[in-house]
This record gives sequence, C-alpha cells and structure tokens, in this order.
Amino acid sequence: MKLLKKEDLLNFDAGTALTIGVFDGVHSGHQEIIRNTVEEAKAKGLDSLLLTFSSHPLATLYPGKKPPLLASLEHRLKLIESLGIDYCYVQEFSREFARTEPVDFIKKWLMKNFHPEFICVGGNFHFGRGKKGDTVFLKKVCSEMGIGVKIVKPVEVEGARVSSTFIRGLIESGRVKESERCLGRKYSIVGTVVKGKGVGKKIGFPTANIDPHNEAMPPIGVYLTRVIYDGNTFDSVTNVGSEVPEGWAFDRIVEAHILDFNENILGKNIEIIFFDKLREELKFDKTEDLSARIRDDVEKANRFFAKERLK
Repeated sequence: MKLLKKEDLLNFDAGTALTIGVFDGVHSGHQEIIRNTVEEAKAKGLDSLLLTFSSHPLATLYPGKKPPLLASLEHRLKLIESLGIDYCYVQEFSREFARTEPVDFIKKWLMKNFHPEFICVGGNFHFGRGKKGDTVFLKKVCSEMGIGVKIVKPVEVEGARVSSTFIRGLIESGRVKESERCLGRKYSIVGTVVKGKGVGKKIGFPTANIDPHNEAMPPIGVYLTRVIYDGNTFDSVTNVGSEVPEGWAFDRIVEAHILDFNENILGKNIEIIFFDKLREELKFDKTEDLSARIRDDVEKANRFFAKERLK
C-alpha cells in the first residue's frame, strides 16, 4: 500500500475505486467495506484507494464527545494495508474541512484529488457540512456523474450490528473475548514502553509498562496476553492497573510481564494482544504474597498458551 501525501495528489490521475471513513479499529464491518472496494477495483481494472482521517471528526468538532479510539492511526494503517488496498490518503479533519458542502465534497474535492469511478461505503456514511450528505445523496450525485456506488450492508454478529461503538462497550466492560468476533481479530493495544517503578523487576517479574497509542482499554484486572515486538510474538501476563503515575493521561496503567524474555525494550513500541481475563487486580501487603500470586499467574499462562499452540 502506498501512503499518498498532499503533494502526490498533484500528479495522481489514476481512476480509482474509493472508500471513505475513519475506520476506527478496522473491525469486521470495515473489513467488509474494504474487501468490496478491493474486489470492485480488480474487477473494473482500477486502483483501490482508501480515504481516512488523522483523527476522529468529533475530536475537532466536539472534543468532549470524542469516543476513545480503538486503534491509533499507525495501527489503523497497518490493518488497512493487510487488506490489500493499493493507496491510502490521510486527511486532516479541520473545522474548515468540516464546512465543505456535500456536493462540493464530491464534485470539487473527491473528483479533483482521487478521480473515483466507483465509490464503496457503509450504510451509515455521512459527509459534508452538518453531515447533510448521506448515501441517498451520494448515489444521486454520483449517478449524474457516471460514478458507480455500492452501499455495503452492516455486518451482524449474533444479531447485533457491528460498530466501533458496540465494540468499545464490549472492551470497556471487560468482554475482550466477545469483541474478537466483531473485530475479526483479537483486541490489542499498541504503545511505547516507558520507565515504571521497577517493582516487578525487584521481585523477579519485570514488566514492560506502556504508554498506549489507542484509548479504549479493558477494565482493571490481570489478562492472558501475547506481546508482539520486532516481528516476534511472546506469551505474557498483563496487568491493567489502578495505580497510575502522577500526570498520567489515562485512568489505568498497562504493564506486561513477558515470559522468557530479557531484552531491554525501553522506548520501543510493542503490541499487546488480549486473549482473556485471568483474574481481578489484588492488593498485597507483603512482597512475598505478590511474588507468589504472579508466579501462579505465570504458571496458568504457560498452561493456557500450551493449549493454544495445540489448536
């Protein structure tokens, strides 16, 4: 996938099959839209192009109503690339951009920059000033311009419509295993490893404390997880804890004990993949009690992942 920059659009003249959206989490509903776009592009001899935004529109228009993100922009782009899109363009969502009238968004902005011959979006797609543009308006204007349009039906899991809002609710209520069916993958948090208090290291169980890039996090507790670092995957036990450092941006801290691992990864980015909740977070008055509990957690994790490898 080629990530287009603003200056690239000056010389970009290929006919495209285009899809548009925030695609937060790139869940199974988004994947269906992207797959349809890629398939139509191949069938029509076009390049597939995905237009997304650097941040959620609500972060600009109504910051207090902005939902916690399921995935950072970097993570979103990685997931999008895995679905076979040829080109991607990231638009900054500014107040000025938000004032674009729906008809101008199509005729003056999309046509000028991306040359769509086909547009594929979900049924709840809205665009333009005040979200006045919808799929009915899109089909009407595109029909006049000879542009094909496909509206992809929502994906449902056990009778529930898959959406970023629905998935956030599952994750934030601790139902990470259930969220997997809606995401089309296991939920994960990407973050940068930062310096912690060193408590785990002192008792023989060092942890990688991360500054999360995404914002939707499971509730406080201990989880069975895997860590991806430098292209390699490691079994781990992760604590989503309540004792946050002063000035921390989140109300929880995420720290992973990576099994059979002794590299210094301070300042590196890692991905923590959540499998299931192991137990609630507990408070310990004695260091030896904490050490014994973590040792028990590690033993349970080893048994769990041994079974996973047999699947």
